[in-house]
Amino acid sequence: MFKFLGKLFLVKPDLLFQEELAFYKEFFFENFLFFKRHFEEDFEDYLGKLKNTLKSLKLLGVDQEGGRVVRITGDYAAPLEIAEEAEKKGFSNFEVWARKIAQSLVESKLNLNLAPVVDLAGEEAEDFLKHRTFGRDPIKVVALAEKFIEIHRRLGVKTCLKHFPGLR
Repeated sequence: MFKFLGKLFLVKPDLLFQEELAFYKEFFFENFLFFKRHFEEDFEDYLGKLKNTLKSLKLLGVDQEGGRVVRITGDYAAPLEIAEEAEKKGFSNFEVWARKIAQSLVESKLNLNLAPVVDLAGEEAEDFLKHRTFGRDPIKVVALAEKFIEIHRRLGVKTCLKHFPGLR
């Protein structure tokens, strides 16, 4: 069921998806970003249908930062929390955390993570940004971002630094 110009229409989900696929095919879609709602259904089936219909898929991405920004279900500490832990205990837990995030994409057959966040911020950050950063020290943020990217690349997952020009 969906709402169109104030009226409700009943649509068979499969029919709606067939129209969606036809649209993607007609306009040569090759790249997709997925949201939490995509993973609430049978994502494997959804992605399989996309791949069977669209033979030239390239980037299949998601925001999987950890903490409050998690699209693929799982328990992933917030970046600020894991960065503070890495400062106290070393990189090993950070590496496990980053690998677990990258692995969630690999298992979902995705190849792009719209992460890490490289804004400089800490506890005083705006609510939407709080805990999504690696902290306020640019040297530490760069070191952790590099490690995050390296681990993702080892597993065949591309990354995307965000946000630019950055917030404070």
